[in-house]
Amino acid sequence: MAKKTAGGKNMQATAPKRRLGKAVRLDLSERDHERLDRVAKAKGLNMASYSRMAILERLRKDEEEMN
Repeated sequence: MAKKTAGGKNMQATAPKRRLGKAVRLDLSERDHERLDRVAKAKGLNMASYSRMAILERLRKDEEEMN
């Protein structure tokens, strides 16, 4: 629980951070969700980090094929 400062003055709130990207929704079956979780943990990453890494890798490969 937050404590009051001396004299009862309110603390200055920090400015909210601006997002540098846009969110993407990914719906997975239960089985695929478990697969993603298992592989991400094996790599020492969370599911979001692993998904981002995998998607960017695939995008690079697909873009190379297009050129």
